[in-house]
Amino acid sequence: ITANVPSYVPYLAEISGLSCTKAGNGGGQISRNGTIYNNIMNRDFSNFDLITLEGFVNDWYGNAPMGEIGDTTTDTFLGSLYNALVHIKESNPNATLVLITDHHTRKTSSFPNFDIFSKNTEGLTQQDYRDATTELCNFLGIPVIHAGEKCGMSYLTPDYYLDQIHH
Repeated sequence: ITANVPSYVPYLAEISGLSCTKAGNGGGQISRNGTIYNNIMNRDFSNFDLITLEGFVNDWYGNAPMGEIGDTTTDTFLGSLYNALVHIKESNPNATLVLITDHHTRKTSSFPNFDIFSKNTEGLTQQDYRDATTELCNFLGIPVIHAGEKCGMSYLTPDYYLDQIHH
């Protein structure tokens, strides 16, 4: 969750009794050595019991090349995500790692190119990145919460969003 954006995380911590560390990067990407990737690769995860990663809308919006399952290059979305997930699990094999997909966005004056049906310059939609994330996590045995498809939040429920992206 983006570190400086209000979110559900404090409420989750309160009702679960867990302490939380918000370390997200607003506007960041995991691909191409982006700020999310560097944050993950430079973090020590050894003291965490539960680690959640959410998002990747900025990789779609930033036209990150998708790559394919098996990539390990940071030039692609899937290669960067793979490296980050392996780093987390190698840092703490006993931690529960869960990915949360981004949710549907819509066009606004602030985000004129955000639309669930729009394709980026790579010819890919947000859903393509969600599907690739799920496929990679399936290979690695990492659970995925499908916020983009199954949470009841979408561009049709703008009251749940802070800015059409963050909830």
